[in-house]
Amino acid sequence: MRELKYRQAIFKDGVFHHWHYWGYLPKDGYVGDSYDHFVAPIDIVQRSWDKTYEVKPSQQAIGLCDKTLIKDIYDGDIIRDFKGRILQIAYANHYTRWMASLDGQWCIYYLNDGISGDWKDRNMEFAEVIGNNHETPELLEVKE
Repeated sequence: MRELKYRQAIFKDGVFHHWHYWGYLPKDGYVGDSYDHFVAPIDIVQRSWDKTYEVKPSQQAIGLCDKTLIKDIYDGDIIRDFKGRILQIAYANHYTRWMASLDGQWCIYYLNDGISGDWKDRNMEFAEVIGNNHETPELLEVKE
């Protein structure tokens, strides 16, 4: 079974500041059957927190690592695929599956079948995470 891991981007004064990771955290950093504790998401509605901070909605880990086999791939990550294309990971609601996209709307390829969750496109084994939509959005700018 795939772990459910999430992250939230925290901005301070309009600039990316850090990530808040949440979900069940494994004991001693070991990913396996036993978990130490649950870390909760930060409530996006800020009532008492300093308003200089802004919390973005959660992004889910899609269950794959990039070619380093260490770095998890999350919704919103920007990758370089096996053909050298710069793509963004997005969730295709209408097909209930993850996709790699040039613009967040037009799919280049689907990453799982949406029903069983089996990963169909093994080309992701050659993908490299090079940024994300919060820290490096300029990577998605179209160069003419």
